[in-house]
Amino acid sequence: SAIDDYPVRDLSGYGAWPKNSHSGFYGLTTVWTALVESLNTCAVRTNLMYGTYNSYKFMTEKLGFTTLTETDSQQVGNMALGGFENGVTTLEMAYSAFVNDGIYTTPRTYSRVEDSKGNVIIDNNTESHVAMKKTTAYLMRSILQDVVRRGSGGGAYFSGMSIGGKTGTTDDARDRYFAGFTPYYCAAAWSG
Repeated sequence: SAIDDYPVRDLSGYGAWPKNSHSGFYGLTTVWTALVESLNTCAVRTNLMYGTYNSYKFMTEKLGFTTLTETDSQQVGNMALGGFENGVTTLEMAYSAFVNDGIYTTPRTYSRVEDSKGNVIIDNNTESHVAMKKTTAYLMRSILQDVVRRGSGGGAYFSGMSIGGKTGTTDDARDRYFAGFTPYYCAAAWSG
């Protein structure tokens, strides 16, 4: 699909909103390019079309986000650009549903703990459910792999491995994120 990369509104005296990390706007562009290039204007437009509350419901009911608030569900900037009232944890940002053909599995840092004789001391089982269609997961996985191949996530690239992910930066670069995946692991990193 195509979407217009231009300001959503002018904040009388403050200039265009939202701004992209690069100067200027691309005009009509694909959603694919908008994600790879981190075009904030396109993220806001997409969220306006889908609806902030629909985004909130999808994130909380299908993708396991627990820190989102009702305020987040009513503000397009929060939903589209990640400016959430309480923020989200790096654990919540894992992209496993894209790698697992649309199946969301509760993230975990370990699978089980065994003693020296192989007896299971702690079993860390997870729950899974369908979060999106396989085709949606495939397209998102391909786009996020392109982010690493030719977009802002290039620092995560190395040859011989299929890697995808997305970068994120807050105002004045106070916080920086990278959430990504390989065929084996999903992880998110924050610095700030």
